[in-house]
Amino acid sequence: MSKENLQYIYSGRFDAAFLEEMYAGDIQTAAEIFESSLNHIIPAAEEAETLFVSGNVESLRKLFHKIKPLFGYVGLLKMQEKVQHFEDACTTAATAEELGKEYRELVIIVGESINIIRQELIRMKMHLNVRA
Repeated sequence: MSKENLQYIYSGRFDAAFLEEMYAGDIQTAAEIFESSLNHIIPAAEEAETLFVSGNVESLRKLFHKIKPLFGYVGLLKMQEKVQHFEDACTTAATAEELGKEYRELVIIVGESINIIRQELIRMKMHLNVRA
């Protein structure tokens, strides 16, 4: 098998069929999107804590609405659904305290997702270097 024919296989945490359809095997583009997504999700996660502590539910909802599609772009479709669920909860909550449990759970999952995306990005870059 030549280096050009090495196919990239996404780790099982990602919706590989969705990513293959979205990027059509273009790992360079996928890696760029993963990196760009991380560059937006990380500061948003940090900002979310400030918004939650200040009790600004509407701004918190808007922030998660803004980053929700990024989880889809990287093939974490279940995570995207969880963010949607939290966003929906924000629309009915009168105070941040009402969101406390859901928010804390989401923060943990977002942190895990950041690590998963980072690991996959490293794998993609290694794959691209092997192909070069």
